[in-house]
Amino acid sequence: MEKISNMKNSEKKYNLVGNCVNGLDDPYFRNTVCSDATEMAGIVDEDMNKFLLGDDLVHSVNWSYDLMGLPSDNIYEFAYNPYKDIYWAYNIEDDVHFFFVRDSINENYKDTITVKTIKLSDILEEMLSEPEGKYVYIGTCMDSFDEYGECIHNAFYDEEHFFNSWQNANEISKEEFWSNINPLSDKYDEVKELESDPEYPAEYRYNPDDDIYFIFVGNDTHYFFVSPDSYENTKDTEEDYYDINIQENIQRIREVMGLGEIKIKKKNALGRGKERIVYRSTTNPNLVLKIGPYKMLLDDKERSEKYPDIYAKVFEVRRYNGDDYYTGVAIMERVNTKKFLSMFDRLETTLESLNINKFFMWDATQFRWNDQNFKDKFEGNYRDAIEGLEKHDTEMLDFMVKFINCLRGILGKDVHQWQFGIDKDGNIKCFDD
Repeated sequence: MEKISNMKNSEKKYNLVGNCVNGLDDPYFRNTVCSDATEMAGIVDEDMNKFLLGDDLVHSVNWSYDLMGLPSDNIYEFAYNPYKDIYWAYNIEDDVHFFFVRDSINENYKDTITVKTIKLSDILEEMLSEPEGKYVYIGTCMDSFDEYGECIHNAFYDEEHFFNSWQNANEISKEEFWSNINPLSDKYDEVKELESDPEYPAEYRYNPDDDIYFIFVGNDTHYFFVSPDSYENTKDTEEDYYDINIQENIQRIREVMGLGEIKIKKKNALGRGKERIVYRSTTNPNLVLKIGPYKMLLDDKERSEKYPDIYAKVFEVRRYNGDDYYTGVAIMERVNTKKFLSMFDRLETTLESLNINKFFMWDATQFRWNDQNFKDKFEGNYRDAIEGLEKHDTEMLDFMVKFINCLRGILGKDVHQWQFGIDKDGNIKCFDD
């Protein structure tokens, strides 16, 4: 991590190219960022970006201190748009977006990807080169998933799929890993540099079922390398995986709920072993629709009403004429998982820097709390974490306390960070356990 943060300006890949006020007057800006105001609005759309902390952004861009001042999280919002490969910073008080693009343009670089669902074969089309059969970079655990946990490419279906794939992958040697990676692949040199940090030994794995090579390196990130042939043949569409007639489901939900246009979002049920389908309404951005077993959705609604500070609110549940499994549909509160995961990753990093076991928080769940050994261990670690964060990062202290208070009310046993989000009032809530 240190090597990235200490890079000289000349080694960073992204430079400031303009802002939203006068950028469209510049032909170079129109060529590299966007051609009109509508396209610019799409670049900064919340759902199209991975939001960052200021310290993370300056690792990759040449920040203009003279023009923009300090990259403070109190002054700016920071994000990366993976579809356009553009970093941007938003000055909250001045209401101005600043855009950073790659410092050089090559003929193979595409800056016109505007659709959210992209086939793997399209992404890899210009990345492939000799030697044939070698695996190429497709994304990381930090930039491959949207705020609902859905994968933006076809390497995985969602975050749960990634988590299980990594857990079930076989550990392999460094030599075996690199012998299967295309040296001309994107991120090749970056990962090589990160793995050389002696303070953070890299982990190498391969999952033969998903045909993915993983490397976990010192910046606390999983990098994914895939074979385009295997994915072209087996994972070209999500409909094949879910084996569901999507158009039929849309019509049924419209009939049940009396709703207009909706967008399709699909994900695996977390901890249940069967898939769910979640539909995000375009008529109300604060809601999502979820189909699943009717009785289970009723239980979710009852639980959210009984513990409103712990679980995302379920407003209504109705019967759904799907099949033997999909018998109900629910209207649910939408929570921001992307913001939660960004804060959670920062909390874990901060706890590690204070030599505090970052896993202690999970001992706060009711399932663990009934065990006195877990309870005693948790209390000691919790005191240490509070004392350390009070001195070094009060924002993370506030986040940790809110998260642990939420965990203490969780009823399920299989709990992890991908089941939480932040509601519009800033509260941490669980949406599936």
